[in-house]
Amino acid sequence: MELRRPGPANRRVGPGACGMRMIDAIRLGMAAAALLAVGWSFRAVRRLRRIRLTALVFEHSAQGIIVTDAQANVVAVNRAYCDMTGYPEKELLGRNPRLQQSGRHDAAFYREMWRTLNQVGQWQGEIWNRRKSGEAYPAWQNISVIRDRKGRVLRYVAIVSDITPVKAIQDRLDHLAHHDALTGLPNRLHFMPSLEQALARAERSKGRVSLMFVDLDHFKSVNDTLGHAAGDQLLIEVARRLCTSVRAEDLVARLGGDEFVVLLERLGDRDEAAQVASKLLAALEVPVPSGGQLIRPQASMGIAIYPGDGRTPSELLRAADDA
Repeated sequence: MELRRPGPANRRVGPGACGMRMIDAIRLGMAAAALLAVGWSFRAVRRLRRIRLTALVFEHSAQGIIVTDAQANVVAVNRAYCDMTGYPEKELLGRNPRLQQSGRHDAAFYREMWRTLNQVGQWQGEIWNRRKSGEAYPAWQNISVIRDRKGRVLRYVAIVSDITPVKAIQDRLDHLAHHDALTGLPNRLHFMPSLEQALARAERSKGRVSLMFVDLDHFKSVNDTLGHAAGDQLLIEVARRLCTSVRAEDLVARLGGDEFVVLLERLGDRDEAAQVASKLLAALEVPVPSGGQLIRPQASMGIAIYPGDGRTPSELLRAADDA
């Protein structure tokens, strides 16, 4: 820009102070715009990288991930979730996850889950779902609520893990804790609560419960003369014979050593219990082959009847042992 100052010489002069300020402002604005553009570009790149990373985590996670809208209709699932449930993605999108309910939980369970989810914003716990094949399986599920700035629900996100192997280990440990390792029969820890429940049922129905205490005679001599392997074989065979000589609903348990008990519910009278006891003793007296020899078991049996001989598990067990 060029300015002319009035006068004889009509001399040319450079821009004045006002013009310089205008030029500086334009340059500053252009620099600021350039910096903003660079900043926006960097933020856009970072945002794109986060989106890509999120997509990678979502797709390659070993845990199942399911996303629904505010109405709980599925909008996204990952590969692990499809593998876990057996449902292809196209059969899940737009549908409510309730299609996978196993039927093992009542309505109160789901009401409490949704109450916690909406009040706290998260729910986690063990839940039984059903695969497309119809198989029910245990899962550990963590559900979170995603809300907007006004608190309105946008999404529900659930992370789901199939805990079938964990449950199998738990069930195995529980079985070992409540069953005799040698014979597979229920042990004392299992038997005493079962006896208590049987007495409670008999009290309500005004019925009778028979408890038989079976003690193998001279068992120590079998171990001493034939060895512990022969003794173990005898115990296993005794357990088998006791189980096959009573009804499926009756309970046979090994309390320890050479002591067994048989719990019979819904018996008519003491005579009927005596008939069952005679049948058990006859089954036990059959010789047991072991290492080329025959072991001839001998057993003593005591009978106690609820409520006449005892009204509590300990009283009834003591009466049968003393009979």
